[in-house]
Amino acid sequence: MIHHPLTVCKGFWEMHRGFTLLELLITVAVLTALLLFAAPNFSKVSQQTKMVNLANELQGFLIQAKSEAVLRNQDLWVHINGLPASNGNWTLSLSTASTSAAVSSTNTLAVFQGNRYRNVWVSNTSTLNEVKFDHVMGNPQEAGNIAIKQSESDTSPIKITVHNRAGRIRACTVNEEKYGFEKCPPAR
Repeated sequence: MIHHPLTVCKGFWEMHRGFTLLELLITVAVLTALLLFAAPNFSKVSQQTKMVNLANELQGFLIQAKSEAVLRNQDLWVHINGLPASNGNWTLSLSTASTSAAVSSTNTLAVFQGNRYRNVWVSNTSTLNEVKFDHVMGNPQEAGNIAIKQSESDTSPIKITVHNRAGRIRACTVNEEKYGFEKCPPAR
């Protein structure tokens, strides 16, 4: 029997299109197993990414405050409110006011709100509630740090350190090089 090239041969060896029910069940079972192992790792990676982003944004905010003080030739203050916290209900306000009580919408230049960083533990040293930036060199007048942790008991936080003598604002990790940040130098 001669077949025309355009005719479809129907017979025993014909290829089926699509999946059988058994193939579909096996595929779903394998994908489910992969997702069960990947989901916990995804949340950990998501939390670490949140911490790194927060560290970079806090460092950037403080560097911006330093630059603004020099640019405006005016002393500026960063007021840190609501720390320590992990609920995101904290703020950093860049203002011309020297006290937190005097901060208003008319004297505030920039605000950094922590609501995007819920479930990340953020704390500051007691010396770093209000940071004054000098109008001449932009150097902070207070020294201290802001620590960023996955939880309150985390022993390897990211620290944003403000040096008042050198005027340096740096991000580093406490125990080891981690999250793309270098290890903090030992305290002197």
